[in-house]
This record gives sequence, structure tokens and C-alpha cells, in this order.
Amino acid sequence: MIQHWWQRRTAWSLRQWIITIASVLLIALGLLTALYQLPTQVRIASDGLGDQPFLVSSEALGQAATDLGTVFPDELDANGNRFRWTRGSTQIQIPALGANSSYSLALDLVGWPDDVLRSDLRQPFVHVLVNQQVIGVFEASSQRTIYQLSTPALSQSNLELELRLSDSLQQLPALENTATFTGTTLYPSDRRPHGLRLYGVSATTNTVGLNLPAWSLIWRMAVALGLIVLAGWQSVRARWPLFLLSLVLVAFWLNLVYFARHWLQPSFELVLLSVGLQALWNARQLLIDGWLHFRERLSQHFDYGLGFAAIIGLLALSWPPLKQAANTWLPKARMYDPGAIIVVSLAVASLFIAAFYWGDFNRMLDRLNRRLRTRQGLGWAVLGVLVGVWLLYSWSVIRQINYLGNADYSDNGVVARNLVAGRGWVVDYVTQFFKLYPNGSVTRVQETWPMLQPVWIAPFFALFGPEPWAAKIPNLIFFSLLSMLIYRIARQLWDARVGLIAVLLVLINRHMFRLMIYSTSDLAFVLFYVAAIWLLWRSIMTHSKERLLGSGLIIGLMCWQKTSAVIVAIGMGLWLIWRLWQVDDRWKAYRTAALWWVLPAVLVFAPYIARNLHEFGKPAFSTESYDAWIIGYTNFDSIYNIYTNEQGLPGSNGLPEPSWILRWGYQKTFDKIGNQFEATRNYLLPASPALGVLSGRGNLMGNNDQGVNGKPYVWLMLGAWLSLIGLLAARRQQASLMALVAASFAPYIMFLAFYWHADEERYFVPLVPFLALLAAGALVAIHDAIARCWNQRGRPLALVVAGYLLVLALTPGWVEAANKSATVVGSEYAEWQPDLQAFEWLRQNTPAEAVVMTRVPWQLNFHAERAAVMNPNVADLNVIKQVATYYKASFIVVNAVQNNKDQAQIGLGRLLRGEELAGFKLRASFAGPKNRTVYIYEIQ
Repeated sequence: MIQHWWQRRTAWSLRQWIITIASVLLIALGLLTALYQLPTQVRIASDGLGDQPFLVSSEALGQAATDLGTVFPDELDANGNRFRWTRGSTQIQIPALGANSSYSLALDLVGWPDDVLRSDLRQPFVHVLVNQQVIGVFEASSQRTIYQLSTPALSQSNLELELRLSDSLQQLPALENTATFTGTTLYPSDRRPHGLRLYGVSATTNTVGLNLPAWSLIWRMAVALGLIVLAGWQSVRARWPLFLLSLVLVAFWLNLVYFARHWLQPSFELVLLSVGLQALWNARQLLIDGWLHFRERLSQHFDYGLGFAAIIGLLALSWPPLKQAANTWLPKARMYDPGAIIVVSLAVASLFIAAFYWGDFNRMLDRLNRRLRTRQGLGWAVLGVLVGVWLLYSWSVIRQINYLGNADYSDNGVVARNLVAGRGWVVDYVTQFFKLYPNGSVTRVQETWPMLQPVWIAPFFALFGPEPWAAKIPNLIFFSLLSMLIYRIARQLWDARVGLIAVLLVLINRHMFRLMIYSTSDLAFVLFYVAAIWLLWRSIMTHSKERLLGSGLIIGLMCWQKTSAVIVAIGMGLWLIWRLWQVDDRWKAYRTAALWWVLPAVLVFAPYIARNLHEFGKPAFSTESYDAWIIGYTNFDSIYNIYTNEQGLPGSNGLPEPSWILRWGYQKTFDKIGNQFEATRNYLLPASPALGVLSGRGNLMGNNDQGVNGKPYVWLMLGAWLSLIGLLAARRQQASLMALVAASFAPYIMFLAFYWHADEERYFVPLVPFLALLAAGALVAIHDAIARCWNQRGRPLALVVAGYLLVLALTPGWVEAANKSATVVGSEYAEWQPDLQAFEWLRQNTPAEAVVMTRVPWQLNFHAERAAVMNPNVADLNVIKQVATYYKASFIVVNAVQNNKDQAQIGLGRLLRGEELAGFKLRASFAGPKNRTVYIYEIQ
């Protein structure tokens, strides 16, 4: 009987399916209406994760934040309870509470502290407004108090609560005249406009009227169940589980109505998203087939439309300069000016020649296109010329730039120099203060950045000496290999023209150019990532164990190059598991993958793990494991605070670790994570109202540093637009490769967003080659579509359009290259010269064993060849000197290119201005651009 009943359920017809879910909706609406007639109690507490949907948080200090009724992020009080500081006006929204009922409000608040610096008012008067009507006024207290008020019967379902502070009991102030304070005796420098300390708000039904559920709830419930109908539309087997899901959702919502009514509306957003994604997944094949059919129909009428659009676009772009030229030269020609007559004659002759020889030019371009597609040698030759010319230009820039770069860039050079000297992976500087190194020694095992990049640099240091340009020779080699790899992928999946354009887009990408001129570990990581992805994908397509083995070996190297690549490898592994699940003998396939892919990667990476276990007692260790709980939650320079209590230093009661998110607060944690996903979107997607919340800034393939009012010019995002078009137009194999790229990088993005930080473009440069392939594919498709117009006679126009688009896509990278190679005042090169002069002075005028305190220990150690210690980020000069004394620092350099900021700027205030203080004797100074002077003091 049960089996027969189950078979009947799983064989629901479409009509039965729609009627069943519609019945569930009608029953749910009836029960929802009935439950709304019962009294309810809701509480919104700051001590937890429960208040974010009902108020707006902001750290802004302007009047606009007060006008919006925002609050500050949550904090901990002395008793460990969590609260939020309000402003002069605070708004709290309690949605879908129920109309025609009155409620009793309980406000859990604390007024101003007793030590406020404001003398004209000790405590504010709190005007409480509900739906813009004043329901009560009371004077706040410096003690935690619960204030009880009653509302009249609401005319709407939502309860909009506002707390507005005033210095008057009778008069409701305007928003710009609310009462706040900006400092206390204990915290005199806190400039935030403080209102009240809000611990929570609760609302309890007083009298119940005839309530109807809010229309916002009704349509959300209908949409959710409608999406469930769509999810089961194509999949008969999914209808029974989806029916059970609909019952669970209805039961969940009905419980919320009774126990936590205020969470009903926010919960719908997550439910709608989840059910919508399920509906899309179940209908994926229908959507794919529909998109392919639409794309095929579109292509039949696309060519001429694109051709005419290209003509109109070119005319629109060229008309202003043509009009200006005509206005300049035609009057002169009428006056028989010889020069003007020649210019006008040449212009007219050029038009006649173009029209007369259009067919010949078209045939020549057709032959060139066919030869590029069919003659492999020609394509490789053109590639060699393009790459060779750009590498020669890059080499000229590298020889000119006489520095390695900041932090890890210089660190790679320092470690490479020590490897050549036979000292191993060690450095002679201290950069952070999570502990004090024994006996005041600044020599330590390298612990912050991966180990492989110095290995690539070391041979060239051995050949040419520790010169900045020698450290960058591996970059030329890596770029050459990467260019050949990109071209090979393009020839396999697109054609040679796509390969050449993609290589250009990679070489002249502004982020990739930075990897060329600095000694960073990211470039080799990009090469290993692309190679591992390609070999893994090809091994599945061709059933090749050799390619699978090659991918595994390269993944091991990739993890040496950048330890976080382990996360990327996990993403590749998940994709591989999914692909092998679809083969007939999946368990045999899994054993093959484990033997030929996982094991080689583990064996290559194993020595790195063994080294860490020996040196640090952990498989993976970096001081960045502490930085992760600081960066994004507060200002960046806080990673250079003092966190140890050794030697009487003012530490912070423990090292940064996951529980520190409780110190920062839930709101700051949510904001930090949200900012990382926002940065990811801005890097990958262009800006457009059509993309809605997905509208980004196209920064990875363009440039968002230029524009109007913070909005980038559209042409600066052209590379991102072409990549998006290329993805939408991708054929099956191309889309399959991009699916592997997405699967491998998605866990890495999660790692960056939730643990580290994603708001740094160089973490996303491994995607540039694949975005360039998509963009190049789109550009060639546009070219071919226009070329097919007018009976295959549109090639000259197609060449002009494609060339113009390519120039626009390359412009941000070319501008970046020009800026980085500039030596004029205000350029990066000019900014570095005072630092290099200071480092040279230290090398020539200080003992070889001297230790120097500085904000830039990495580059000082490389260029000055002196041990160094970081200038701690503290506001007390005595503490700074205490650290210098412990590490035996006899000199201090201030105002370097990475200037002293935050608390250190306060502690070093007079030294930054070139003044001598007791114990600090000025020894040298070096003037630089932008009124910055580097000072060297001897510590006495």
C-alpha cells in the first residue's frame, strides 16, 4: 500500500502538481490570518545577531547618517553585554507586526556617562515616535533602565520607532538640532556624535484588533510557493520532495508568526533566494536550450544589425573631430591656402581610394585571416614578435626602476640574497610584535610569505649580484611561458586570432604589468594556476593520465608558490569529483585521480609541510594568521600594534584569533565580509543598471581610478564588458573550461572574504588570462559578424571596429605602464628616490652590525644592507624607544614612502617634522616630492 501511494505521489501530473501547491498556499494564508489574531511579543536585542535587519548601521560622522537614523556598530560594555551607540536620531523598523492593534514598548537604554565633556546638558530628553507620532518623552539616565511606553492602535502593519534626543522636554527638535556628545574624560578623542546606549527593544501586544497579514507577506509567500511550482515543472521526480519542502516552509512561517513575528519578512528573502536557485537548477537544461536557441536565432539577424550599429558608432565618434577639421581647413582652402588645399585634397583622395579599393582590401584581409587560422607557424611568429616587443619595453622599465617594491616584494629579494649567501630562508628584521624574539635578535626564520619566489630569483643574484633588475628577470621568463600557454589554449578552443588578442590583453593589463616590474610571487602563481587548470581539464577531455600527473605536479609547485593555493586546489578537486561521478566506473576513476593527481601534488608539497612542522610546530604557519583578525575590522596599520606584554610592553591581552570578532562586534564582522564580496564584484563585473546588485566597476580588466564623481568611464570597463559578452557567447567546451575555473576559484573567494581580505586586486590576477580569453573571443566574434555583412565584404569595417575596441580595452594598461615608467616629479619613481638616498646613506655611514628602526624594514634591509625593526604603531614615543632599545636599534628612519600613520604618527609627531628630541639626534635628511622629507636620527 505504501509503495503504491508513493508511486502515485511521484507520478503527479503537472495539473495535480499546480493544484496541490495552490491548495497549500490557500491553507497557509488562512492559517496565517488566524494566527495574526493572537497576541505576540517580539524583542530586538543588540546582544547577538538579531538586530541587523531592523536598523541601519554606519560609522559615518556626518549629518546625513543622523538624518537616516543610523546607529554605530555594536560594542561590549564593562560587564560583557553588547550595545549600540545611537545618534541624535535613531530609527528601528519592526516589520509585519500587525495593524489595528496597540503595543507596549520596552526600551532598554543607558543615557550619557557621568564624565561627558559637554557641560551645558547632563542628560538628554528622549522623544519616542511611533509611525511619526510622539507617544512619550522621558529623561535618560546614566544607569541601565528599561522604559515602558504604550502605542495607540497602529494604522499599518509595520511599527516604525524613532528615538530623537533633545535638550528640551517639550519641544521635538529638528534632525540637525538633536542632542549628542562627542567625548568623555576617559575617551576625550572620540569624535562620534553619541546618543544613547541601546541594549534592546521589545514590543508586546496590548489589545488585538482585526488583523490581516501584510500584503508584503502574502505576495512573498505566493512567490515562494510559485517558485516551488516552477522547480517541479520540468522534474517529475522532484515534485514529492518539493511538496514536503513547501509544507516545512509553511510550518516554519506559521511558527514565526506566533513566536518571532518580526523575523517573518526578513526570512522570506533567504527563502526566496534559496527556492529561486533550486528552480533555476531544476530548469537548467531548459534554460540552456532556450539560451542556445535564442543565440542561434539572434545570430541570423545579428550581422547586419551590428554592421549598421558599427557604422553609426564610428560616425558618431568621428563626427566632432571631422566637423572641427572641416571648419578649420575648408575656409582656408577657399582662400587658396596651399597647405589647406593639400590637406583637403588628400582627405578627399583617401575617401575615393578607400571606396575604389574596398574589394581588394577586403580580399587581402580575408587571406590574412585564413592564414592566421590555418598556418600555425605564422601565428607563433606573430606571437613571438608581440611578446618580444613588449618584453623589451618591460625590460627597459625594469632597468630604470631601481627598487623592488614594498613589503613582500623586497622580502623576496632579501631571502634570495640570503639563499645565495648560504644562510637559508632567514631575514634580518622584525616586522610585527606578536612576540619578542629572544635576546633582542632581529634575525629570524622567514615566516610570513611563501618560500618559492626567492628560489627563482637566487640564480640571477648569483650571476649578476643582488641588483633590483636581476630580481625581476624571472618575471620575463614567466610572462613568456604564460603567453605561450594562453596562445595554446586559445588555438585549441577558439583560434589563433583569439590567442594573439588574449595575449595582448594579458601583457598590457595594468595589474599584470605591476607583476612584471615588481618581484612578487603572484606572477608565477598565475602561470602555475593556468597550467594546472588547463592540464586537468584536458586530462578529463582526453582521458590522459600524463596530463593528470602534470596537473598534480604543478599544483604542488603552485602551493609552494602561494600557500593559499591549497584552497584553489580543493576547488579543482571538487570539480574533478563531480566530473568523475558521471562516468560509468566512478570508483576506478577516483582511484586513478588519487594516484595520478592527488598523490603527486601531496608529495611535491610535503617538504613544505615538514619544514613548517620543524620550524613552527604547525603544518602551515604565517603571522598573517594573526593579521586576518585585524585587517578589515580596523585600520590596516593596526597589524603593527604591540600585542605582547613581554618586557613590560603595553600588549592587548592575547594574540589576535577568531574570538576577536566579538571584540570588533557582529556588525563590523558582517560589514567586513560584505565589503569583500562587494570588492570581488567590482573587480569582475562592469557597471550597468541592467546588472542590478551585480553592477561592479570592471576593475580587473579595466581601470576604476579615473572617472567622474567616483563613477568610472564606460570605455575604461570595456575589457570587463567584452569578458562578460564572451562568457555569454561561449561554446560548450569553452564554457566547460570556465566552469572549472569558477569551481576552483569560488572556494578561494570564500576564503578571502570570510578569513583574509579580498579588497586587493592582485589576489584575483589568476583570473586575468581566462577573462582575456573570453574578451578576445567576444572581440573576434564581433569582427567576424561585421565581416560577414554585405556578402562577406565587411572586413575593412570589421577591422576598424575591432581595432578601435581593442585599443580602448588596452588603454588602461598602457596608461598604467606609462605612469610606472615615468620619472617626473609626482611619479612613483620620484617618490622612491629620497628613501633610496637615505638607505644609501645608512649603508655608507653606519656600522655593518647596526640595527635601524623604520616603517619599511623590508626595503631598508635590501637596499641599505642593515638589520631593521618595524616602528611599532603606538602613540607613546617612550614605548617606541623601549622597543628600539630591546632590539638594539641605534638609528630610526621616519617619513619613508610608506609613511608612518595612525598611532605611530602621533608618537613620532615631532620627529616627522625634523625636530630633535632628547635621545634622538638628527643625522641626515633627504627632501622628496609632495613636501615629504626623510629624516634619519641616531638613537642615544
